[in-house]
Amino acid sequence: PLWHRYLAWGVAAGLAGLVRPEFLVMAPLALPWLLWFEYFRAGGMEGKPGRHRARPHAPLLAGITGWLVVVLPWMVFAWVSFGRILPETASAKSVGFSLNPLAWYPYLYRSVGMLAVSQGFLWGGLVLLIILILRRHWYLERHQVPHHEQGPATRRGSDTARGTGPWSVWGPVAIVGITATWFFVLLGGLAARQVWVISRYVSPLTPAMLLAMSVITEWMMEGVAITVSLRKTGRAIILAAVIATLSLNWWVFSNEVLPHARKFPVGVQECYFELGDWLRSNTPPEAVVAALDIGALGFVSDRRVVDLMGLVSPEIMELGKEMGFQELVTSGAWLQVDALPHEPGSRPDYFVDRREGSPRWAGRSVHGVRFDLLDSCVIEGLGLTEPQPWTVAL
Repeated sequence: PLWHRYLAWGVAAGLAGLVRPEFLVMAPLALPWLLWFEYFRAGGMEGKPGRHRARPHAPLLAGITGWLVVVLPWMVFAWVSFGRILPETASAKSVGFSLNPLAWYPYLYRSVGMLAVSQGFLWGGLVLLIILILRRHWYLERHQVPHHEQGPATRRGSDTARGTGPWSVWGPVAIVGITATWFFVLLGGLAARQVWVISRYVSPLTPAMLLAMSVITEWMMEGVAITVSLRKTGRAIILAAVIATLSLNWWVFSNEVLPHARKFPVGVQECYFELGDWLRSNTPPEAVVAALDIGALGFVSDRRVVDLMGLVSPEIMELGKEMGFQELVTSGAWLQVDALPHEPGSRPDYFVDRREGSPRWAGRSVHGVRFDLLDSCVIEGLGLTEPQPWTVAL
């Protein structure tokens, strides 16, 4: 029965939501498109009995049930344990919610740009293919070419055009609909929440977009009125786009990703690990360290940390949202937040800063606290978009 399949789909969608929070929204949005596809495909193949069998109420209920069975226990646990359903890290990456489209532009531009680097040539090839086929149809209509002279379609193409085959037109429409929904919801949501996007935030779209482009291409190339020569030209365009895409991705990987992937661990080892070793050897166990990058430092030093990016320090996150994290750090406003929640007025004992150029806190006094430079090091880049050297100062 159809509902068996959608019960399994609900479980898979719930697991996807536990892996990446955005799939708590994105996965359920695919369900209406899938049920729509099942209904019309069954109608195209079996007529009225098929549509009756594929009525959406049973698979819809099964999909929702499977999703809740996986997600609901975690939501209850998260609410009881943390006071919130979504992880704090998701909120910490957001500057704030905005309905102003002008504020969305830099975030949308950044998201689309990241996708274009890996898929841009495929987009271009698809556009050329669409133009080619539209010109063919325009020529046929303008010259009123009879259908029997338009050129043979494959049997699969004829089924697709009529919507009667096992895949039919409904499959491509459903996949494109899911992909378009995910594209606008994910990129629009990131822009509205003003999240500074990095590549892994938009990478879940890549397989869906590639699949959508593939089925659109197949649908167009197998349709009625596509001549043998036009099909050959289309395949040449597709092949060129694929080769160009693979070449660009290989260049980006070998010239941008790989060098950074090799240098960055070395920088972390030589910089943050050494500072962490110093803190572990020269500070008491109860010492508190404020830092912008807490992972390696906190792990090696085994000291309590105050996260100045707010990911694991909720008080810092709230203040950062009010005044901006960059201003919070440079102004020293973080010193006014209790380093230990159960000890009012407590402050960090040490501070590990990161910036371009020379250390900026050496010898300064901020909010009655004097900063003395103990050690510094340089790390070569924090990511593909920030490849410049950074000075880390203790």
